[in-house]
Amino acid sequence: MRRLEARGELHPHIGVGGIRYFSVRELDELEKRRSEAARVQTVAMKLAAFEMFRAGVDWRDVAIKLQYDPYRVYRLWRLYGIDQKSKD
Repeated sequence: MRRLEARGELHPHIGVGGIRYFSVRELDELEKRRSEAARVQTVAMKLAAFEMFRAGVDWRDVAIKLQYDPYRVYRLWRLYGIDQKSKD
C-alpha cells in the first residue's frame, strides 16, 4: 500500500497516529485499472506466441523468449495445432 501511495496511485486520508484510511472507490478503481492492464498484457503475449508458432518456433522456445508459464504456452501451442489441422 505504501508503494502505491508513493507512486501516486492511492491517496489515503491520514488520521490520528498516522493511520491511513483508503477510499473504497479509489481501491475499486485501482483494481479495475490493474485488471485491464493484465488482460491487455495477456492478449499481447498470446498474439506474440501465435506469431512465433506461425514462424515455426518450438513452444518451449516461445515460453523462454516470452518468459511466460510453459504450461500455458504449451496449451496455446496445442490450440494452434488443432486450428492448423482443421484448415488442412
